Amino acid sequence: MHPPPADFLRAVEQAFLQAHGRGLMLSARDVDRVLRWHTAGYPLHIVVDAITTCMAEAPPRVRGLAYAAAAVEDAVGAWRARQVGAREGGDDGAPPDTLLDPAAIRSAFEALLARLERAGRQQTEGAYLGVLREAWRQVRDLGARCAVHPELDPVEALAEVEHRIEALALDTLPVDVRVVVEAKVDVALAAERRVAPPDDFARTRQAQVWRAVRRRVGLPPLVLALEGEDE
Repeated sequence: MHPPPADFLRAVEQAFLQAHGRGLMLSARDVDRVLRWHTAGYPLHIVVDAITTCMAEAPPRVRGLAYAAAAVEDAVGAWRARQVGAREGGDDGAPPDTLLDPAAIRSAFEALLARLERAGRQQTEGAYLGVLREAWRQVRDLGARCAVHPELDPVEALAEVEHRIEALALDTLPVDVRVVVEAKVDVALAAERRVAPPDDFARTRQAQVWRAVRRRVGLPPLVLALEGEDE
């Protein structure tokens, strides 16, 4: 099977790793599962929200996305039922992805901006504070674009913001600190390096380095809590 689009896969992978909080990777089976979700037209924001909610309560022994599969299927099923109900109630035929509640999106962006503001107040190092300010600016601008362009997928667009902030944070990190961070990650992943396919290991290592840098910067996860999408 061909790999799913990089942004879709990365957003799902980050949701899984961040919610579970352990040094795991997506296996080849997990990647195939993500591909099936993408091919079936599952909206990224629904998948990410379901994984984030489900994995928050997952026991430590969980090793893959199979644990969250039922939650994803249920969430997508409920989402599709709402789309059908909206159309039967007089919807104008707009594509399903444009039916996200604008008020919910606006509220989710405001909540994320508030989390970034709190993180900024707690950060005392100027360089890291600059990263948080840039993250706040990009999230604010994205929220404004989503308000004007409802066809945008806010979760997918936010994943692109995360990529840019990740690059900025890694560039900001002092060289000696980055060496220490990467060394600790390599020690933690030594066993996985021996058995994981190189591409899988590289993604896992990158995710773990970013997680460690995120903690140093004090950057909260750039995710939207879209109220009403997990009901």
